[in-house]
Amino acid sequence: MGSKKLIAKLTTKLGRAPTADEVAKAKAKKEKKKAKRAAADDTPPPSKKAKTNGKAGKTDTAAWRKTHDVKVEPDDGSFAPQGTWREARSSVAEPLVAQCEGKGWASPTPVQAQCWPVLSQGRDVVAVAETGSGKTLAFGLPALSKFAADDAKAPRKNRQPAMLVLAPTRELACQSYEVLDEFCKIVGARCAVAYGGAPRHEQQRTLKNCAALVATPGRLKDFIDDGSVDLSKVRFLCFDEADRMLDMGFIDAVRAIAGACSLPNKLVCMFSATWPPDVRKVADDFLSADHVRCVVGAKRLESSGPEANRRVAQTVVVCEQRARDGKLIELLRKRYPQGGASSHYSRSRLIVFGLYKKECARLESDLNRKGWRCVAIHGDMSQAARTKAFDDFRGGKVPLLVATDVAARGLDIPDVELVVNYSFPLTIEDYVHRVGRTGRAGKSGAAHTFFHGDGHEKALAGALQNVLRAAGATVPPELLKFGSTVKKKEDKNYGAFGPRADLAGKKATKIVFD
Repeated sequence: MGSKKLIAKLTTKLGRAPTADEVAKAKAKKEKKKAKRAAADDTPPPSKKAKTNGKAGKTDTAAWRKTHDVKVEPDDGSFAPQGTWREARSSVAEPLVAQCEGKGWASPTPVQAQCWPVLSQGRDVVAVAETGSGKTLAFGLPALSKFAADDAKAPRKNRQPAMLVLAPTRELACQSYEVLDEFCKIVGARCAVAYGGAPRHEQQRTLKNCAALVATPGRLKDFIDDGSVDLSKVRFLCFDEADRMLDMGFIDAVRAIAGACSLPNKLVCMFSATWPPDVRKVADDFLSADHVRCVVGAKRLESSGPEANRRVAQTVVVCEQRARDGKLIELLRKRYPQGGASSHYSRSRLIVFGLYKKECARLESDLNRKGWRCVAIHGDMSQAARTKAFDDFRGGKVPLLVATDVAARGLDIPDVELVVNYSFPLTIEDYVHRVGRTGRAGKSGAAHTFFHGDGHEKALAGALQNVLRAAGATVPPELLKFGSTVKKKEDKNYGAFGPRADLAGKKATKIVFD
């Protein structure tokens, strides 16, 4: 555009003849735009090769699921796994992904990579994956990503959390809180925890403005009843260790809590390492009809029973009940020849599981008296004593923890090298959870089990054999003597004679005839 044309254009625009200064400014603006266009023209267009590389960088869904042994039902093709952090950014907020990368995590774990795209599309999910597979962040980060994008992160003055995580034990609730609180702070949200055995007023104070709440059912039910918390704005409801949350010990409180989460479009997710058939029926009451199920470690049909972590070397010793004390000391001496005062033992981390509170208290006393330093966690202890014992063990001050099944559920204790089942648990699912305290986060571990076959143990011999075979472990010939039948779990109302599978969990209805 020449000077005459520029002056004519300015005259039309201004409705008068432009001044010399206005013409100079227009010329300078014109030259600036011209230089900017020239710089853009010098930038080479994206090559076809670059586009091809971009496509190649995407995770191949079929190959990835085969490699990681993942099964998704129903699979409509829209839940492609996000196997890299670059792909995860489409479901998880950038600051949260950056935090994960900053921790040195090479990529999302399989359960995270598969669940994130499902949750980001607003579908309820059931995720079954081995212990230590990163399930807390699998359900936590999609919710926190929504906090980063809306007003949920703002201080909440009406005791109305937007996210609720239910956990079966105090220890697991505290652990999940620690993990989620770190990531909540990144998006400016506040997290709180509520559990029994601790002062109520302190927990009530934290409920005032939290966006995310982690709680055990009993204490949360109390807070609902006295008006300390309002769950009517919960948009994201998660059941951690869902199979335990839905058993008969918790189900009434869980139903009341779920009913208090009254938003019709809330997202519900259930995460666990085991998913027994009887629990699935109950779970359907809380999930939408189109929920998605993600199973990590799906080589065997789920109907064949739960599967233990394959990185854990399982050993079963069949012996009499009275021989277990001697065999436990023998195992410790074999593993630590220099005894309980050695540096090797002090640097180690072991868990011994008992079945009863008094049994654990006795084991703790006996082991300490014999020079094997240890602490215990069981229901007869105060919350303060339990917390101190757990912190001492987790922090490495004490190498051995004696515990009931309270420590078997979900607790992430790093670098546990050995689990000993002094007494066999009441269910095969609890055995899988116990064994899962070692071999976490891709590491290997060992589990040593004493099996005497008396009482409830005989009925579980067949299920234990199946778990051992599925993991490639040796089934001792002595164990086969108890039989290989897997006993069907009895219904609490009908025993072993019913009801049919399609009627499990249904209540009787009253029919009135006129």
